[in-house]
Amino acid sequence: MSKSLGNTCFADANAIELAYALTELPNLENLNLGANLIRDAGLTSLSIVLAGNQTKIKNLNLCDNNFTSKGAIHLFRALEKTIHLKQLVLNINKLDVVDVKALAVALAKNKSLESLFIGKCNLDDHSASIIANALSMNKTLKTLQLWGNKITDEGARALMEVLENYNSTITCIDLDDNPISDEVLEDINDLVKQNNDIQKEYEDMPKKYQKSQQPSENTAEEEEEDEKEIRKIECAILEEEQQAKAASLAQEDTGDFERLESAKQTHPEVEVNDGKTLKWVGMQGDSRDGFLHSKLEPQA
Repeated sequence: MSKSLGNTCFADANAIELAYALTELPNLENLNLGANLIRDAGLTSLSIVLAGNQTKIKNLNLCDNNFTSKGAIHLFRALEKTIHLKQLVLNINKLDVVDVKALAVALAKNKSLESLFIGKCNLDDHSASIIANALSMNKTLKTLQLWGNKITDEGARALMEVLENYNSTITCIDLDDNPISDEVLEDINDLVKQNNDIQKEYEDMPKKYQKSQQPSENTAEEEEEDEKEIRKIECAILEEEQQAKAASLAQEDTGDFERLESAKQTHPEVEVNDGKTLKWVGMQGDSRDGFLHSKLEPQA
């Protein structure tokens, strides 16, 4: 069963209603929500249903919508847990580095996704390197679309290294409309062709031999190494979120900050009750409460 609601001005309220309805549509496998107005609340509601495996959707199109990092992270955390989703289309959505790191964690953990479309998502070399790292741990993804981004030879070589040494399952990778040299593209295409040959050879085998040729399960040591890599990415996500929060608070508090800067010029010293004199030296974020506080140091 398929449902196409693309380009219908489908917004948050509609997405939330749909999320409730999905649990009553067990035969729905293809859902097109592309080119709509879905923001964070709507995407979060849909993600909750996906995370709980309350729907058997295999193909989900969310291209060209209006969600931000807040909604994207919920989607990628759902991708860690879903067991039915095989294709996810996110083309023409802006993904920042926090989103990409959350996606990387999902790719490292997910065991069902076969096709990922993240064309024109504002990805750069750093994003490509993060994705490449996740692909070294992924055993199911076959198609990866990265067209229309800002990936150069540096990011492409990170992907190439993974294809050469760690991943034999990617059989289609689209890097069109990126500033990548023809030489590097040719090398990547050769590696993808090699993967195609490996997969075709596997498919042509008698079924009784196929299982023995499947990628072996990771050893306990390899699983531990993968978990360490995933935890590193998750810690990096948390750090990026905290930095983004502090930056947002600083921007919101610009007026107060400017007034305090002015006060620093006219009243650079603050006298406290015990007679000591402290000097106001600026503002600093507090990771415990996420707010900015005045920073005072003893006057020399």
